[in-house]
Amino acid sequence: MMNRREALKQSILVIGGTVVSASVVSSMLTSCNADVAEKWIPAVLTQDQAAILTKAVDTVIPATSTPGAVQAGVPQLFDLFLKDNIFKKEDKEMMMNGLASLDTEAQAKYGKPFAQITEEQAFEYLSELDKAAIASKEPMFFGAFKQFVVFAFATSELGATQHLQYQAVPGEYSGCVPLTQIGVTWAV
Repeated sequence: MMNRREALKQSILVIGGTVVSASVVSSMLTSCNADVAEKWIPAVLTQDQAAILTKAVDTVIPATSTPGAVQAGVPQLFDLFLKDNIFKKEDKEMMMNGLASLDTEAQAKYGKPFAQITEEQAFEYLSELDKAAIASKEPMFFGAFKQFVVFAFATSELGATQHLQYQAVPGEYSGCVPLTQIGVTWAV
């Protein structure tokens, strides 16, 4: 029988140089809920690092009329990836250094640690990092971090069922149907 660590290491989806299976991530996050998030004690991160991570995750995908990434357990998954050495060594270093730089730069820019700045300040700051990551040809912390957050949220039960248009598989297959018939609208 394979343990969780081996299952994760042998999975098939690539995210920023890290190999992870969508089904494995989804099953790990299925049990995460708001109660778990409130009682979370990080295994690898310090409480300060967990606060920075949680603020950044919440800024990338905040709760609105649907649950956000924090409610889906993304910070816990990030900590689990660190604990189980799922991130490659260089990716782990980039992520940890990136979290530290969020705090250092927020302190310099706003006079407060990242976890204590306002939602508007966090959004402004992370938007700047996002623009820089998009414009850069080199791998950057925020690009990889945002990719991780979006993937982890989208493959969580909350993200898939309450934000995305999840359909259980196997399910009914209808070949060609108008998008309006299935309730999907796209910007034109």
